[in-house]
Amino acid sequence: MSRSFGDTIAASIGVTSEPEFTTRHLTTEDRFLVIGSDGLFEYLTNQHIVELIGASIKNRTLSTIAD
Repeated sequence: MSRSFGDTIAASIGVTSEPEFTTRHLTTEDRFLVIGSDGLFEYLTNQHIVELIGASIKNRTLSTIAD
């Protein structure tokens, strides 16, 4: 909600609706790509996400983590 366009209260403390992004060229060494919002990364660290996905790939249950 705080990233909504026109949220002047959040804007007054520096929250914007402008996304933050980086660019990376994928290679054959990359095993997966995670696309998520700050709602995901607020609760899980990058390491925890990698461990969850890695275990799912190993156990062939990858579809279950996207639910």
